Amino acid sequence: MVRLAASFRFRSVSVVSAVLAAVLVLQGTATAASGGLDTTFSGDGQQFVNFGGADDFGYAVAFQSARIVEAGITGAGVHEDLGLTRLTARGRVDTTFGRNGRVRTDVAGNSDEMSGGLAILQSGKILVAGDSRMPSGQEKIAVVRYRPNGRIDRTFGGGDGRAFASYGSQNAFGYDVVVQSDGKFVVVGESDSSPTSSSFLLVRFRANGGIDKTFGRNGFVRTRFGAGFSAAYRVAATPGGKFVVCGWTQAKDKSFDTAVARYRPRGRLDSTFSGDGKVITRLSSTGDDYCNDLALRSGGRAFLGDYLKHGTNQNMAFIQYRSDGTLDPGFSGNGKLILDFGGPDHVSAVALQQDGKILAAGAAGSSTFAVVRLRPAGRLDSSFGSGGVATAPLRGSGGFAYDVAVQPDTKIVVAGEAADGSHDFAVARFRR
Repeated sequence: MVRLAASFRFRSVSVVSAVLAAVLVLQGTATAASGGLDTTFSGDGQQFVNFGGADDFGYAVAFQSARIVEAGITGAGVHEDLGLTRLTARGRVDTTFGRNGRVRTDVAGNSDEMSGGLAILQSGKILVAGDSRMPSGQEKIAVVRYRPNGRIDRTFGGGDGRAFASYGSQNAFGYDVVVQSDGKFVVVGESDSSPTSSSFLLVRFRANGGIDKTFGRNGFVRTRFGAGFSAAYRVAATPGGKFVVCGWTQAKDKSFDTAVARYRPRGRLDSTFSGDGKVITRLSSTGDDYCNDLALRSGGRAFLGDYLKHGTNQNMAFIQYRSDGTLDPGFSGNGKLILDFGGPDHVSAVALQQDGKILAAGAAGSSTFAVVRLRPAGRLDSSFGSGGVATAPLRGSGGFAYDVAVQPDTKIVVAGEAADGSHDFAVARFRR
């Protein structure tokens, strides 16, 4: 099993050099401009939440009506548990949620992980998916459901608000979740086939937390791309009920390439996508690239945000596929784009604005808490931030951006962690 570190969780590709002085001095962006911090949010556009004790990392963000929910890990490096916090629309910690605005859940008595599996249900309940180490030592996909106020929802799972899944005796890791209109939900991740190989893993649950055995084989779908490691990292559902899943797979030369699969509603690979339902794309002949997020655009197009490591260089990368699984030349000329801001750049998450513009959160140049905006066809949007990049100063000592979402009022929310002796949940809100 190959698991990306949470902090990171050639052409045919156009490499765009964006190492400009205006981009590297980003924290001076005027707050009233597009991409400036929204000072109606917590006074300076930023909020930080500490759970007490060891380090805390916020990996995912979602909206619960006008409130902002951030989920991640608390107690990192000591005893890792799921952590949630909720902020008001004005950026204050919502003390009506959990205990003083914070929820900490020890899911199975050992270390717990989550890297993006967060969903808010129509009822306002909160679904968090990740994985937990069981007392036996086996890793299992773990899902926890909370009531809207942050209390465990004991009507879910085994009466304790928890549901677990594994593929036989193999270790199983959960990375993302998508909820269907009927309340069922699919968790994606990976299962270990052997010490040297793993597979895409999809599991569908019923709304009450039971395994939906009408999906795949007894509720599970495993997909191999090759003999090495493969992992499904992000999932999105199409209007027709299909599932688009992206991640990575290991090639024969031991490098990693972007892997995408599309599944029919009952879990079969969709042969109308690339002939067999699977696509592998290599962005660098000698480097590694990993899909860290995806978004579905109009016409069935799948847009991916990638992390590309080529030698000592790390770049933001993007790929767009047409509905048939071929690369889309309408994006950046050939469906691929690499952005080099001169630092350890990478994409953690992507989101779409209503006007078709694309947001990518992660690291850009000298900032590790940044959001980049692209025009629909793949050019940097120079009207946003400084040269298309906006950043948050956090507390002056760094941090990391892991997720991005667009509020109904079009403001942009970026979630992650801030470093200042310890690591805390961090949220920044930017003007559109």
